[in-house]
Amino acid sequence: MRGCLVGFLGAVAAFFFACAVSAGAEAGLGTALIILVWGLIPAIAAAQIYRSGRRETAAVREAREAALERRALEVAAGNHGVVTPSTLALGARGVTIAAAKKLLDRLAVDGFCTVDSDDAGRLLYRFAVGGEAAEEELSPEEWVARMSRQRMSGAPPATRGVSAEE
Repeated sequence: MRGCLVGFLGAVAAFFFACAVSAGAEAGLGTALIILVWGLIPAIAAAQIYRSGRRETAAVREAREAALERRALEVAAGNHGVVTPSTLALGARGVTIAAAKKLLDRLAVDGFCTVDSDDAGRLLYRFAVGGEAAEEELSPEEWVARMSRQRMSGAPPATRGVSAEE
């Protein structure tokens, strides 16, 4: 709908600009300027609508990424802190294994988990279940809530960084 409105306003603006060019030759410069100003109104409106749509798209993308991060934490909480791209893709609807791996790699680079491998060479992403209070017995829901707050606040987790020795 937004795209149709932008297209329509752009067409109206183009019509006014074409009229201004033809009026400039016949009616004089004053008439052409008036028509040109009237053509600027739909052009400016179209630009504003287009830009607001792009901002909304970025906000939707950020919300989707935050929801996927939260789902990764929920999967980790249910698997003793271990997540693989395939388990995340299974646990999050509509997420491909490639998208899950990309997210887990980003979380590892940011220091929110460590990367390990099993005997078959599959990558395992390990999250510190419980954060700083590992001795505490936390339910999966409490752990997810704590890790989400920590991630959203930008505070580094207790296990910051991926070591080369692992």
